[in-house]
Amino acid sequence: MGVEGDFQQMLVLERKGQSISPQDWVMGAQSARGIGNMTACRERLAKSVALSPTGENINWLAQIDGTFGT
Repeated sequence: MGVEGDFQQMLVLERKGQSISPQDWVMGAQSARGIGNMTACRERLAKSVALSPTGENINWLAQIDGTFGT
């Protein structure tokens, strides 16, 4: 199933009221990037930044926006 499958299961749990940690959102963003889904990558990274704004992730988000737009 891999990382993306694991993250999809986390999304199901989130819809049932569970929280996803900022680190897990980053993992999901990395997974989405790995399969070429930059829309999901940006959305997941933005959720991580909203929960825990770290310089590295803010820079990555800005990089995505600069390359692909928001």
